[in-house]
Amino acid sequence: MGIAPFVPLKYQGVVMFVFSPVFFGLAYFLTVKESGLLKWVGKYLNPLFLGLLLVVLVLSLVLPMGDTHQAVSAAYQVMQHSKEFWTVTIRWMVLRWLALAYQLCTQSED
Repeated sequence: MGIAPFVPLKYQGVVMFVFSPVFFGLAYFLTVKESGLLKWVGKYLNPLFLGLLLVVLVLSLVLPMGDTHQAVSAAYQVMQHSKEFWTVTIRWMVLRWLALAYQLCTQSED
């Protein structure tokens, strides 16, 4: 189960013996009272989720995983994929503009 890796091997039997009935009892209680489940999720879990998300955001800004003064790699400086993307996009935009201009010029006036 999900809790077993966090428990020392010699206590796993006892912890699993206690955890399993608690887990399935909670699951049974939540399925029996379905209407209360949405209220409980909205009242407690959503604020808890938003708070933890804020903590993760703040920690990622305060304690970044990498060095903030890393040298830029040569492959990133060239940005070949970015150049190809913009070349194709600009070509498509010009061709689209020409097609629209052609349509406007060839429309017959009624």
